[in-house]
Amino acid sequence: MEALLQSGLAAKAGIPDVQAMAMPAQQPSPGSVEKEMANLVINAAGEQKYIGPSSGLSLFSPRGLAWMSRKLRSNGMANTVTKFQQNGAMWPSFRFEGRWDGSLKRSELPSKEAAVYLVDRYLKTFNRVYPLFRRDAVWDLLERQYGGSPPPAGPAFAALNAVLAIGCCLATDAVRANLQRVDPSCTESLGDMSWKFFQNAYSMFFSILFVQFDLLAVQTLVAMAFFQSSTLNPEGAFLLIGTAARVSTSLGLHRNLEGFGLPQSEIEQRQRVFWIMYAVEKDLSIRIGRPSAIDDCDVGVSILSRPCDEEIAISVGSRERVTFHPFQSMCALAVIQGRVYRELYAANARVSTTVERLESISKLDAELQGWMEQIPLEVMPEHPIQCDAEDQFPIVILHFGYYHCLTGIHRVNAHHELWVAGDAAAEDSQKSSPDSPSLADHPHSTARPESSYKLCLAAARSILYLSSTYLDGNDPNHKLLWLATYFPVSAFLALFTHILQYPLEAKVDSDLGLMGVAYDCLTKMVGSLEPSLFHFMGGILGETLKTAQQYVQDSRTRAAWTTPYYANVGQTTSAAESRVVPSHQNQLSSTQQSVYNPTATNSPGDMLSSNLFSTNILPMGPNLGNRTESFTNPSAFQNSYQPNFDPEDFVTQFAPDPNQLDTQGMMSIDDPFLLLEYGDWDWTH
Repeated sequence: MEALLQSGLAAKAGIPDVQAMAMPAQQPSPGSVEKEMANLVINAAGEQKYIGPSSGLSLFSPRGLAWMSRKLRSNGMANTVTKFQQNGAMWPSFRFEGRWDGSLKRSELPSKEAAVYLVDRYLKTFNRVYPLFRRDAVWDLLERQYGGSPPPAGPAFAALNAVLAIGCCLATDAVRANLQRVDPSCTESLGDMSWKFFQNAYSMFFSILFVQFDLLAVQTLVAMAFFQSSTLNPEGAFLLIGTAARVSTSLGLHRNLEGFGLPQSEIEQRQRVFWIMYAVEKDLSIRIGRPSAIDDCDVGVSILSRPCDEEIAISVGSRERVTFHPFQSMCALAVIQGRVYRELYAANARVSTTVERLESISKLDAELQGWMEQIPLEVMPEHPIQCDAEDQFPIVILHFGYYHCLTGIHRVNAHHELWVAGDAAAEDSQKSSPDSPSLADHPHSTARPESSYKLCLAAARSILYLSSTYLDGNDPNHKLLWLATYFPVSAFLALFTHILQYPLEAKVDSDLGLMGVAYDCLTKMVGSLEPSLFHFMGGILGETLKTAQQYVQDSRTRAAWTTPYYANVGQTTSAAESRVVPSHQNQLSSTQQSVYNPTATNSPGDMLSSNLFSTNILPMGPNLGNRTESFTNPSAFQNSYQPNFDPEDFVTQFAPDPNQLDTQGMMSIDDPFLLLEYGDWDWTH
């Protein structure tokens, strides 16, 4: 016991415990936990990639496929996914096929008139949200390149091409028409043009890293990383942003260097570039479950409180107008994301005790709520968005980040210890294995598996509501949102696993309708932008949606033989769920039920209804309520883990009496949301 306590204290302090490392059989060592919660994906060609436990898209792991096959009593869906995993489209090398052969040759730049349109598009979209460059500096790069004697190719050339590449990604049809009007030689698609500009930037990679080591190098690397993430290639983005982090520390951007002769304007620009790099890097780190290249303990520069001219400023408030700058909030959220990974998903965090982990969850949840409360009510997460249309994009991204961070915090509380204990119970109903302690072993635990599960579910629904509203690609101001495909896809799979777990729940029709609308938006959005992603959307997500429809229909048919049970389930709503779902979302759910028939034969793309969102103020997510009291009052939640519960019997019998069904115990044994935390799913799609 003394060794266990010492190990827990060491883990909490971030110090590896030597005795624990030498005796892994006595407690859950980093190796054993890592084997269960992460995966090394290897395709048919031998390519490899590591997906860590914090990634939110792991349903298609071997563990997830086994769970899915058991639920569906068929290997059909698993076989479909397995075939897709062997497809080259899953891997980074496929992204460059036909676009770039890896050579360092440079392509001709467009005419100056055409370049002006692309630079202007960049400044009006990306640079307003992430003020990476000063506006005058970008125009200066353009003038120098198109002047009478352009400078030799170097970091300035790379920076301009990175700007042009992003400008192509975000260009509208009107911009495309203007390009052809002023430069008839621009006959390629915007996608092909963007890759040529990226190739130009990458041709200067050696010069950026080894010849001219300055702030412009960091800015260029960040822009290139953003471009790679826009093509849904996290491998390239992860490597580029990690390189940017190393160059940043080499330049001292992570420290306050006043008194070294730098003008105040340059000091502020250095801080701004560092925090943009920080926000992008932390977000990528937690999405794909890999450690950050930035040591938070060594960051000595604060987030700028004074905005710059390039930064977007949103005026909100019906009576008293308030100016809100989302960039500062994005940086503050990135700090919390870094703590979530470090305290809940890093290797040393996995060997901490359950009580210590729950303490971290409670603290992180309080930090996240404190962050949210600093945002004006009109643009605050869990509330309707009330701002001008041209200002909505950064707010939606902020809401996406909030719900993703919330899920990352509570997924651990609701599922990690429960699924470990559940596996042990499935193997031996009499006792848990030494390596699989259950939450019941901790009488002072403040765990609340049902409420955390409901919070994760509500966050998934909120993300799909946001996606269904904004991911249509019709509004030029929202074109950037297609870059955030990770969020709706992860939420889509979360609802799918929930439907497989509870096919007779009262809200299953509205969830299916929400998934259908999100699927329609995603396929329309990416159809002309990324063919391989479109293949994934149409093949895997489309099949997933049809499978969910059929599963619900079959479950209802079976339940019809026990009419009282079916009627009861349709009317049951738990206290935790009623707490997290506001009235306006219930009204929206009823609207979805009226426009979507889960048993219809039409394709998922035919579900979009013009009156789906009929309210004047669009609901952007449920009010998830005050969760602090739940952590501080453990008696409000009872640990209902049942060591003798047999999930296989439940799957085959469907429990004729719902009053005898312990839903929390069921979740602890056969929990679909645990699959979102682990596995070998490639989130490039």
